[in-house]
Amino acid sequence: MTDQELQERQERFITELLREAANLSAAENHLVHQARKRLAELRRGVGRPYPAPAAYDLVLQYDPPEAQEQAWLLTAGLFALHPMKEASGSRSLGSSLGQLHGVGATEARLRQLATVDQARLPHYLRQAVQLLRSHDVGIDYLRLLRDLCVLTNPKVDTHKLRLRWVRDYYRTVHARTGNSSAKGNTA
Repeated sequence: MTDQELQERQERFITELLREAANLSAAENHLVHQARKRLAELRRGVGRPYPAPAAYDLVLQYDPPEAQEQAWLLTAGLFALHPMKEASGSRSLGSSLGQLHGVGATEARLRQLATVDQARLPHYLRQAVQLLRSHDVGIDYLRLLRDLCVLTNPKVDTHKLRLRWVRDYYRTVHARTGNSSAKGNTA
């Protein structure tokens, strides 16, 4: 499979998730019911060793590379927790969290995501997505999927990606506050 084909599959997969979210407000009650049921099944699988069968059904129809299946399953579950796409697009998880700078444990969540081992990553991602959901901050799920494909690849040094999330967080904070320092310190 070429990189282009993989990117197209990823885009179709995210489009399918967005279609499920759109069905939550459909005029037909059966579509609303099906979407609620499917998203609930996807949510139950986040952070568990074996996601719900509905997650496998959804993911495997797009035939991701075997090495990326866990990233796709995790993305589906995280989407089901917060089925809202970031309108501006191409915003990393770090940028989304940067929108909440100063709110509760946002920086702690970011630090955890930057340092946690791969086995506990789904747990901390779930907490971060729930925090974003509670403040209606969207996520670019296509970008998250692609990031998770990197983070779940044992052959890749994930430090660069995690550092990018931290960098994106502080860039967003700086852009929002107009300060050169996220903490407001002056030199």
